[in-house]
Amino acid sequence: MAASFVVAKAGVSVGSGTCTDTDDSGVLSAPSANAVATCPSGSAEARVDLATASLGVLASADSTPQATTISTAESELFDRLHFHVPAELDGLPFSLGILFAVDGVMGAGATQTTGALLNARCTITDIGSFDVFDGLAIETTPFTGTRTFPGVLSVTPPDYTINVSMHMLAPGVTEDVVDFLTSGTLHLTVPPGVTYDSDSGVFFAPEPGAPAIAAAAAGALAAVRRRMSKNT
Repeated sequence: MAASFVVAKAGVSVGSGTCTDTDDSGVLSAPSANAVATCPSGSAEARVDLATASLGVLASADSTPQATTISTAESELFDRLHFHVPAELDGLPFSLGILFAVDGVMGAGATQTTGALLNARCTITDIGSFDVFDGLAIETTPFTGTRTFPGVLSVTPPDYTINVSMHMLAPGVTEDVVDFLTSGTLHLTVPPGVTYDSDSGVFFAPEPGAPAIAAAAAGALAAVRRRMSKNT
């Protein structure tokens, strides 16, 4: 599997094959992917973009007693980030601020075939310590608004490397609309002086340390130094 990739899939089926349309990007070592599928009684769209660290899905359907329409959309990305720390942090872990957000609209009459109208997940893993951030949204009833998943991940030496995985799925909408096409976003906050590069070469840049995250990073650094002084 490529060190970074994107996937976008969209599909619509009506009744016993009266209309079927699919679009699948496959696994691409590319900055972005899009997929669109349409039938008279339904549509699906998926998008993913490494450069903005975002992904989204849209699925709509208008089933009838004579024919059920099933619309499915799925998007996924993966990238690996390598951080570079200033001299004062070299050899010490630092705190990475994380905010995964999902925002969109579901019709009040939205129904599905699989138990969930929307699944959205962001997993970030430090490859040295296997410390994991896991933000997961599973929406089983119509929902409109924003879900936010904040967290702090310890990024450890000597690699200072994390794996970033994001996935969103509208697995089988049969009525109304699930529109989270521009919704799945990731924001990272690093301590001052920390930079990075990514395997894709385009992954969205972390923001300079916000006050809360900078304070968390300073606290983590102080704790590490205290432990080190006790052991000497």
